[in-house]
Amino acid sequence: MLVDCVYSREHPNSVVLRDASWRFYKAMLREFDEQPSRINYDRGTLELMAPFVLDHEHCKSVAGAMVTLVAMALKRPIKHGGTATLKRLAKRSGVDADQCYWVANESAMRTKKRINLKTDPPPDLVIEIDVMHAVVNREGIYASLGVPEMWVLRRQDQVAKLMAFGLDNKTWQPIKRSKSFPFLRVDDLNPFVARIGVDDDTSILSDFSDWLKTIAASTKN
Repeated sequence: MLVDCVYSREHPNSVVLRDASWRFYKAMLREFDEQPSRINYDRGTLELMAPFVLDHEHCKSVAGAMVTLVAMALKRPIKHGGTATLKRLAKRSGVDADQCYWVANESAMRTKKRINLKTDPPPDLVIEIDVMHAVVNREGIYASLGVPEMWVLRRQDQVAKLMAFGLDNKTWQPIKRSKSFPFLRVDDLNPFVARIGVDDDTSILSDFSDWLKTIAASTKN
């Protein structure tokens, strides 16, 4: 099979293959199965993104720890999907998540070792770290797979900021409160998110945990 390979100065961390088949995409997933990778596929366009960009991994880890702390404060069962590959042949789309979680559907996925989106529910929440600027529209892939909620962390003027979106009629709409954790105003996380790369992670997460305790206590009253 012949594919066009595209290099872009705007996206130096990516290699983009045009007219790639679903079979080729699955072969690439098998090739990188035991290695860290970030592969996006959308209806013939396959993108391989460079792994281990420190800022991306740092933001992903801290944001993921914050979700865990939220679930712990609420004693809400969740299943971490991490960077699981989410794909569906029927949609001709696939993406390696930055972070994903099953919350409402945790019990359905609790004992699963692999995911098959033909029969399994998609993650209830994904976190997308937009510091590498993918060529392929990753947000569109999440929407096509039916993920109901997405948090996007971007750097604006070098300051990290988190935004939340809910899926409505197959399109992403800004939301103020998390669908998975309705008590949570996502904007309230930004004072802590803005400290990523400024303060040490332990201080950020410790202060966030203390804040969550006060919020969780107030929801019980």
